[in-house]
Amino acid sequence: LLADVATLLGHEGRTRQIAVAVDAPPGAVRTSCDPARVGRLVLGIFAWALAETPDGGKIRARAEARGPSATLAIEHVAGEPDPDLGYYMQVAAAGARALGGELAQERRDGLTRWTLALPGSGPG
Repeated sequence: LLADVATLLGHEGRTRQIAVAVDAPPGAVRTSCDPARVGRLVLGIFAWALAETPDGGKIRARAEARGPSATLAIEHVAGEPDPDLGYYMQVAAAGARALGGELAQERRDGLTRWTLALPGSGPG
């Protein structure tokens, strides 16, 4: 899913010379959540990261199993924060909670990191 989202949004990234790296081996991390809802949530987070990343920046996405959770982290060079970020975070966090998960975002040392943790279903 993460690689699919990166591919879907890749044209804009290439146009703006944003380097995108995805570390998510197929089937290595699974969640018991509704795939369509997870897909919309991941697409929204990745699109937000792309919108905030300045031209020539970098985005790194990683999926991994952490204990009972399937965890996705998207880290990018922090550009100017969008004034709508607070509202979007509330909506996205509510979506994550509705799936039994949690969404966190932090800005530090010139980077923004989104972390989405969802109930896992074990390795593929």
